[in-house]
Amino acid sequence: MMSAPMASVQPLCHIPENGKVSPHEARIERYELDDGDRLLRRVLRRDGTVAETDLGPAPRRTKNPDWLHAIADQRYLRHSTLPNAGSAGDPVIVVDLFSGLGSLSLGVVEAARALGSRAEIGLAADADPAVLDVLSASLAPPPGTVRCVDLEAALAGRGERPTTAERTLLSGCPEAIDVLVAGPPCQGHSRLNNYTRHDDPRNDLYARVVRFVELRRPRFCIVENVDSVVHDQRHSAAIAARRLRDLSYRVDTAPVVLQWLGVPQTRRRHVLVATRADQRSVDVRDVLATYAVGEPELRTVRWAIGDLVGKEAQRSIDLPSSPTPVNLKRMRWLHRTPAYDLPNDLRPDCHRLPRRTEDGEARTHSYASMYGRLRWDQPAQTITSGFGSMGQGRYVHPGEPRTLTPHEAGRLQLLPDFVELERAPTRSQWARMIGNVAPMKLSYVFALEFLR
Repeated sequence: MMSAPMASVQPLCHIPENGKVSPHEARIERYELDDGDRLLRRVLRRDGTVAETDLGPAPRRTKNPDWLHAIADQRYLRHSTLPNAGSAGDPVIVVDLFSGLGSLSLGVVEAARALGSRAEIGLAADADPAVLDVLSASLAPPPGTVRCVDLEAALAGRGERPTTAERTLLSGCPEAIDVLVAGPPCQGHSRLNNYTRHDDPRNDLYARVVRFVELRRPRFCIVENVDSVVHDQRHSAAIAARRLRDLSYRVDTAPVVLQWLGVPQTRRRHVLVATRADQRSVDVRDVLATYAVGEPELRTVRWAIGDLVGKEAQRSIDLPSSPTPVNLKRMRWLHRTPAYDLPNDLRPDCHRLPRRTEDGEARTHSYASMYGRLRWDQPAQTITSGFGSMGQGRYVHPGEPRTLTPHEAGRLQLLPDFVELERAPTRSQWARMIGNVAPMKLSYVFALEFLR
């Protein structure tokens, strides 16, 4: 439903005679109550019209726009079915490389919905059939658009002419692509990778994304990775940016603190956006400043998973992993005391603080949160595939002596309930796919700014 056109899009709102505009009024994306009993999301398009989404009955306890935004995001997390998309005009065509379970695509889908349109997956490609099963069940892409393929081999060509493998990958993929999203595997860059840290062949997968851009020329590209990618000894991200500029794309990069965008964890990522020369460019820092949520501290662990406490586990994803006897003892101690950090005498020797060097000097390590308990009123630490083990991070549930369930870890990654994790059959697959998620808010804000 569209509201009446606004007079102009610059400035973003009407400036009153006193020259003062509230931060909420100046926002491109706003959450408000209508005159009746409905919660509305309103997004200002560049043509001056406003796209309006009805998000359901209005909450009774507040009219604060920051609270309304948090309530709207929380409702989205708890959706059991993919929300109905708008149908105005041609669909936004999305390609998702190294797609995982499709969280970056999901962000674009929701951005299109926020603008009264719909997004359609033109190609989703990954080498893991389990994550593609989840993507297919959750996002219902058109038949033939989901490909289980090794993109390192499939996009290895050079020059203007595609190879046989590239032609096979591109067969059936639309010629005109609006948004390309990609999350090349990040383990080669991760601070947790102590074997090939910052010098790993997987870091070169950025080049495969650039090759796809060379072959299909999408209007807009979003490539995300861990923030430490900038220290990569192979300079993968920097080389990719240079090659994209050689292809006449305008490129911008920056680190992103996801909590600023409404993700309930302290996760940091690196974002590269590239805009085709004939399109309006997008600046990463401008987007972060424009779409940063008011009062990010509202989105806590309780905000994300509080409704799951006390519910009988009817699905496997609602069951925590089985701890060892010694870890169960540790978790019970944290809750009985109560405490959030395990003392030295209860830690394994390798995780006692401070540690001592051979010459007797005190030394600390950077993993102090391991064996720790989450706090209800704070965001979680970065969710990794180790969320089921207290020895992998601060993953003890804040209210019960256990670690996080896959369902809870997914919520903290902003995976809504309609994502069908159980299409993958094993706990190890759930852990891997959840840990690899790039929260959908990341692609949502950049797609929203580009498409509006």
